[in-house]
Amino acid sequence: MKARTSKVKKDRALFISVAESIGSTLGTLAAKANAAQKVITGSPAAHRVKREARKLMRQGKSVARKTRSSARNISKRTR
Repeated sequence: MKARTSKVKKDRALFISVAESIGSTLGTLAAKANAAQKVITGSPAAHRVKREARKLMRQGKSVARKTRSSARNISKRTR
């Protein structure tokens, strides 16, 4: 009895083709997910700027509170 070899070769080629296609698709999806994550999280420089802005706002509010308090004390003393 003769062994069938031609079907095995065709199946192997088809399997390799499907595997390459799946690998390519997964690579594309991974790249898009990575790009989307970078867009959502923002760059480190943007994070630093945002943090510095919050710090500046806190300092400004603190100075304004102290200024109001000292202005009240001065106006009480001058009455």
